[in-house]
Amino acid sequence: MKRHRFLSVIGLALISLCLMALLSGCDWQKKVVFKDRSYSDVFDKSVDFISSKNWEVREPNKAKGTMIAVLGEPQGELFKSSGMYLNIKCVKAGEDVEVYLSSTAAGGPFWDADVTLKEYIAFVGGAAVVEGETPSAGPTEKSEQLQGFLKLVEESKMIFTAPPSLVETPVVENPQILYNYAMKDPEGRFEVRYTIAASQDKSFLDTINNQFWGLYLVYMLNASAGKLDPDEATSKVGELPKDAVRAEFNADGGYTSAAPAGEDFGQGYSNCMMVGIKKDNVGAAFIFYLYNELSMEDFNALIAPVYHALKFK
Repeated sequence: MKRHRFLSVIGLALISLCLMALLSGCDWQKKVVFKDRSYSDVFDKSVDFISSKNWEVREPNKAKGTMIAVLGEPQGELFKSSGMYLNIKCVKAGEDVEVYLSSTAAGGPFWDADVTLKEYIAFVGGAAVVEGETPSAGPTEKSEQLQGFLKLVEESKMIFTAPPSLVETPVVENPQILYNYAMKDPEGRFEVRYTIAASQDKSFLDTINNQFWGLYLVYMLNASAGKLDPDEATSKVGELPKDAVRAEFNADGGYTSAAPAGEDFGQGYSNCMMVGIKKDNVGAAFIFYLYNELSMEDFNALIAPVYHALKFK
């Protein structure tokens, strides 16, 4: 029986370091509709397609319609040297089967010319319609909570695109971290929370411009609420590569870390991965990814569609 590896704080720290180097491409979805097809047949052929490319198939689940393809040669436990995960989700829709393909690239083109997408459709066979990039508009009707957050996003000179894979969840007041918006996996395995810090106050902007490291540590320690020693905290923080953070978030700097979540802030979640990004003379944002026990593969699949949801203009 395959033994699952679960993400402890140590495991999450390893993921956060890998993300600094590897999540430097794009994540998005494309939707393919196979007309008048058997769900089981499309799912099985999707698995066969991955194998035919000599990629690794991870955790195929026909009941959920999900699987992960890992591209490239082995390099460590979490990622491959080509830095690509391809997440596939099959959904029965009447007489048709909808397939969502989301990718996370860390180097080298993959979907750029749609070559592999065409190969996939030809391999599965039958009549198919490609609907291009599916809109990531989140809820069709904007809730009062989302409207307030989008107003703050606009005022803070940022952009937010809610991924369709997550659903809104209420903001919970707590003494540790004031956050502005939250979304979660529909199965309750994972939650992401957003804190935006923006002001035209000169002293505040000076902190953003010149002391962001210290501000990041304050948020990190508050989120852990005494479960993390201050001296230990500094060793758990990694700086995001400047070229990558500029290309992906239009930001001037950023950090990532892993720590246990404090009880009041965690609200049932025990672990927290945190990402902080800042833009000089504008402001900062802190993103908290909360979870309990997840396999590394599941964590990667959950974080990929939401990792670049919030960025600066």
